[in-house]
Parts: sequence; C-alpha cells; structure tokens
Amino acid sequence: MNLDNLRTQLDSLDSEIVRLLNERINVVLEIGAAKKEAGAEIYVPSREREVFDKIKSLNAGPLPDEAAHAIYREIMSVALALETEMKIAYLGPEATFTHQAARSKFGVSVDYMPTSTISEVF
Repeated sequence: MNLDNLRTQLDSLDSEIVRLLNERINVVLEIGAAKKEAGAEIYVPSREREVFDKIKSLNAGPLPDEAAHAIYREIMSVALALETEMKIAYLGPEATFTHQAARSKFGVSVDYMPTSTISEVF
C-alpha cells in the first residue's frame, strides 16, 4: 500500500476513534446522572480497576499494556472531569512526587490543588 493510501486509512480510523470516544463519554455522562440521582459516589476505584483489567485482557498488541493503560487513564480523567467538579489536593508544589502520583492516578483533566501540609490534603 502506498503512503497516501495509508494516510487515508489513518484518517478514517481517527474519525472512528473520535466518534467512539464521544459515544463513550455520552454513556459515562448517563451513568454519572444515574449515580447522582441515586446518591451514589461518582468516582469508584474498584470499577476503574475493572476497566483497566478488561482493557488489558482485550489488548492483543502491538500496543503495550502500559500504553493502553495510559490512554484509558486519560479517557477516564476527561470523563470524571465532565461528570463532576473534582479537585485533587496534593502535598507540595507542582511537579513534586505527590503531584506526579496524583496525575498518575487521576490523569491530567481533573483540577489539582497544591497544599503545604498533609492535613490540608484531607
């Protein structure tokens, strides 16, 4: 296949990926609304783990599992930010280990708040 055909194929795949991402977000927003109506927590770590485990089991490569996890971390971060106003506090200034750990756990789309003491984190 020539380069132009391969790029056309990529453009088509990108279009489908964006469509599916938005479809996924719409379902997540419906789930969030149902949770709010039921008084349930929006962020459920055990469900998040289930999603990560499922993605890993579905991944047949060549995409490394760590890359699939990172991609889904950001997809879920965006969804969480759209579902609810969430602020994550961390100890110290930006780029500290606690800030990096928070971003690793919650992605880049939620709001972060640096604090100067552990008690402020909680």
